[in-house]
Amino acid sequence: MRVTRRILLPALGFFLVAMIAMGSLVVLDVNSLVNDLERRELAQLKNLFTGRLDSLRNFALTMATYVANEPALRTAMVSGDRQHLLELTETPYHAAESVMAIPQFQFHAPPATSFLRVHSPDKFGDDLSKFRLTVLAANQEKRPISGLEVGRAGLGIRGVAPITADNHHVG
Repeated sequence: MRVTRRILLPALGFFLVAMIAMGSLVVLDVNSLVNDLERRELAQLKNLFTGRLDSLRNFALTMATYVANEPALRTAMVSGDRQHLLELTETPYHAAESVMAIPQFQFHAPPATSFLRVHSPDKFGDDLSKFRLTVLAANQEKRPISGLEVGRAGLGIRGVAPITADNHHVG
């Protein structure tokens, strides 16, 4: 019995320590693997998210640039004819809004005064320069601007393009 205790107990102790060590290594390895997978997944989600934001930003800017360069819309803006501008844009806006979920479509006079909200035509003339920084920048710098911006309705993706006629900036 003494020999059994002298040989068996140390051997069992050694195996127990070895098993605990191996188990710890496996747990550490699995944790490392899980962390790597999580990092890769988060990187993929970030790329998807930023790609989608860039796509929406480019879409908004493309639409704004198209509108700013449409001769009939430019003429209505130059002449200050809100009603004609609304007639030209209301039907296309509602068609696009129902398909692409475009919540706002606006025209602004410099620096950032609401000239026509196609989505809410009865509301106009208010100064938006305190919070509509993309409009303010586009009118000041006279260049297209797009990006994320917080407004009264929350976070939105804006595309803003300046309207010019005969080298004169109108909004």
